[in-house]
Amino acid sequence: MRDVANRLLDMAEAHNINLTVTSLLKLVYFAHGWQLALNQGPLIGQKFEAWQHGPVVRVLYDAFKSSSGSIISTRAQKFSAEQSAYILANSEFSTTVEELLESVLLAYGRYHPFKLSDMTHVPDSPWTSVWEAGERGEAPGMKISNEKIKAYFLKKNIGDTFFA
Repeated sequence: MRDVANRLLDMAEAHNINLTVTSLLKLVYFAHGWQLALNQGPLIGQKFEAWQHGPVVRVLYDAFKSSSGSIISTRAQKFSAEQSAYILANSEFSTTVEELLESVLLAYGRYHPFKLSDMTHVPDSPWTSVWEAGERGEAPGMKISNEKIKAYFLKKNIGDTFFA
C-alpha cells in the first residue's frame, strides 16, 4: 500500500500536481474502489477505516502524517528484513494498475482535499454507512469492507464520476 501511495506521488510530481496527506489518502481510496469494481480484485490488502474526514488506511496515514498541513515531498518507506533497514516502498505494477492509478490521479488529483473528503461523504457511500453505524455503536473498529466499497463503485457511472 505504501508502494501505491509512492507511485501516485511520483505520477503527481510528473504532472505538476501537489498532494497533501488528505488528498493522497482519498486518491488511494478511489483507486482501490475502482480497482475492486473494474478489475475484480483489491489494490491494497489493508482495510480502510471511517475517520471523520473520510476513509483512511492507518498505516498510510502514519507514513505521511509528518507532512500534515503541507504538500508531501517525501516517500513512504518499509522495513526490509533482508537488509535490516528501512527502504523506499517500491513495486512494479501491471500496465492495468499503472493506467488505473494515472486515471484516478488525473480525474481526482485536481480537487481540493476538502472536496475529495466531501466526495467520500455522500449519502449511501461506504464511509457514510460505516460512520452512521458507528454513531449508533454498531461498527466496532469503523472498518469499511471491500464488499461495501466494490458495490458502491459498481453503481457509479464511470463517465460521470471517474472523469468528473
